[in-house]
Amino acid sequence: MKTVSPEEVQEFILGFLRQKMQVRERDWRPPDFSEQYDLLFSGWVDSFGILELLMALNNYCGKEIDFEPLDIEQLTIVGPLCRFVAEQSTTTPRLETQATTAA
Repeated sequence: MKTVSPEEVQEFILGFLRQKMQVRERDWRPPDFSEQYDLLFSGWVDSFGILELLMALNNYCGKEIDFEPLDIEQLTIVGPLCRFVAEQSTTTPRLETQATTAA
């Protein structure tokens, strides 16, 4: 089981954004994340990028995270998103466990 802290989730998100900028061959200047920093409205990701980030967070945690309980308005805000993922990483069954029980 991989449990993560909100700070580790934030570092992962920074790495995710860095990788996206490198793929697009753009200069990387990390955003100054604050508790209320909005990834969507700041232009770091678009709606498709949010989906990519959520899938990447699932892979990072090694678990299927149900993002539905998180208020849609907080889904793109760094603080609430990082805390939610950290909390879910300790309470959600692991991906491989779900796959073997579904088979």
